[in-house]
Amino acid sequence: MPDTESAARAAVSESDSCNEGEFRLMLGRKLKELRKRKLLTITQLSLYTGLSVGYLSNVERGQTSPTVDNLRKICDELDVSPAELITQKVEGKSIIRSTDAQIIVRPESGMTIMQYDFGAVAEPYSVIRLEAGDFEADPEAMHPFPEVCHVLSGELTLRIEGEEFRLVPGDAMLIRANQRHMMLNCSDAPCESLWYQTMRYVVTSLA
Repeated sequence: MPDTESAARAAVSESDSCNEGEFRLMLGRKLKELRKRKLLTITQLSLYTGLSVGYLSNVERGQTSPTVDNLRKICDELDVSPAELITQKVEGKSIIRSTDAQIIVRPESGMTIMQYDFGAVAEPYSVIRLEAGDFEADPEAMHPFPEVCHVLSGELTLRIEGEEFRLVPGDAMLIRANQRHMMLNCSDAPCESLWYQTMRYVVTSLA
C-alpha cells in the first residue's frame, strides 16, 4: 500500500511540471482509453470504485483532477499503477488489422465479439457474430448510453423492452439509453452485426 500511495502522489504532483489544464486532459484521456480497453462502461467503473458516474465523467473529460485516494481506486480497477498511467502514451491508431482486433468468444451464447479500438482519437465499436441454432445472447442488457446495431449479414432478432424486431442485412436500429434488450438468432445461418455507442449523448444522459 505505501508504494501505491507514493506512486499516486507522484502521479498527481506531475501536474506541477505542466499546465494544470493540459495535465487533467492528458490524465482523463488515458483513463478513458484504459477503461475502454477493459470493456468497462463508466457505470461499471463507478460500481467497482464507489465513485459517482458524474465524478468519473468529469475526470475523463479533464474537468477535475482526482484526489490521490480516488486515483488509486481507479487505477486498481484498471490494473495499472499511477506511475505507469503517467508514463504511458496515448496514441491513436489509423488502422487495425483483423489479427489485432480484440476477440471475445462466448461459446455458451454462440457469440464472438470482435472489438476495434483506435484509442483516444475515436470511440470503439464491435462486430458481433451470433451463430445459428436459436442462440440467445447474454441475458437482457441495459446501458446508460444509446447504441446502434447495423446488420451486416444473416438475420438478427432484437428483443427490446419485450418487443421483437427482425433485422436483415442493411437494417439498422437505435437502442435508446436504459432500454432492456437482447440479441437472438432464430435462423439457420450465422449473423453478423456492427455495434457502436452514440457517445455524443452519453454525458447528457449521465448528468
